[in-house]
Amino acid sequence: MNYAKSDAQTQYSLNTDVAYRRELWGATANFQSSFNGSDSGPSNFREDLSLNALRFLGRTRNTYFAAAIADFQHNDEQQLQLRTTLGGALGHLIRENEHNKVYWLAGSVWTRELYNGNGTTSVPNTNSAEGLAGVAMEYYRFKTTDFRFVLNSFPSFTDPGRLRLNGNASVKFQLIKDLYWRFGAYLTYDSRPPRSVATKSDYGVTSSLGWSF
Repeated sequence: MNYAKSDAQTQYSLNTDVAYRRELWGATANFQSSFNGSDSGPSNFREDLSLNALRFLGRTRNTYFAAAIADFQHNDEQQLQLRTTLGGALGHLIRENEHNKVYWLAGSVWTRELYNGNGTTSVPNTNSAEGLAGVAMEYYRFKTTDFRFVLNSFPSFTDPGRLRLNGNASVKFQLIKDLYWRFGAYLTYDSRPPRSVATKSDYGVTSSLGWSF
């Protein structure tokens, strides 16, 4: 978090991850939030909450799984008041060992969007059906290095030709004991947003010091 008195410039970023794993199933939650604003200009507020549950198919752990997905986004840069995405997918675990994990998934989702409009023209709520294709890579070195990359694409069934992308990447290095340095980046892209929304993409990078326990 940063603050400057001269023009009340305020900036902050927050990223939290929670994961629970069992032999045949697991659940994860990720929340990202960032804000940039001042008295001399408009503010930019972004929030993204992602919830996922995974269940391996069969009575014993194998490489195929089913997943339930829920995502909630708010983004001032894209004039997006709230986007709710709910759906499911089937996936394949390509590789998993003590150091890395690679998997892909494909499925379908239902999306409801509410935009702020441009101040003169309102944008009604939209409901749409979309496909889902995603890939994720994770790399671990116990207590020293943690790298994660996730990219999901959402081609629209309701509006053919429209494509949304959500991507996140982060790398974390341990400095001393439980003190670490983290660098992260995110990307949100929409090839065909409503007419009143001029910005198709939003992206950013963050750098921080943290403590794990």
